[in-house]
Amino acid sequence: LLGAAQRRKKQGYLHQASISLFMPDFALIEEILLPNTKVLEAMKLNTTALIQEPKESLQEIQQKMKKELITAFSSYS
Repeated sequence: LLGAAQRRKKQGYLHQASISLFMPDFALIEEILLPNTKVLEAMKLNTTALIQEPKESLQEIQQKMKKELITAFSSYS
């Protein structure tokens, strides 16, 4: 499942979230969630997928993302 969390500290905010490559299976999520919550509707309104129509395999996409994240975060050290 997807999710996010935020923590406030004296130094600032830490926001932790998921990156959705593809749109989630909302029918499956509905089966897991408690009934009568607004969570599913909020997810449907606020979830965006990075990849709309995959042209590569999931493994190829994962490798490219890993490489890009390592490159991006290596510049901070």
